[in-house]
Amino acid sequence: MLDCHLEYTLDAEGLTVRTTVTNRSGTACPYATGAHPYLSVGMPTIDTAHCQVPGAVYLPVDDAGIPTGRRPVDGSLYDLIL
Repeated sequence: MLDCHLEYTLDAEGLTVRTTVTNRSGTACPYATGAHPYLSVGMPTIDTAHCQVPGAVYLPVDDAGIPTGRRPVDGSLYDLIL
């Protein structure tokens, strides 16, 4: 069993999200978390903006969402070079 606590703080510096998770069971419990922050691109619209993500590999997953290895991004569906 996992005990999850999320704390949100908003101040003049922006939004801070703190996640604390404690495993309350006697066995290992795989866990992952992620955040989806809002990013400002510094321009009124994003119509002409470009995004670069220098990723060389991706992690394919099985039906349960568990990573099963590593694969090259080049030539895959995740190759975002236009």
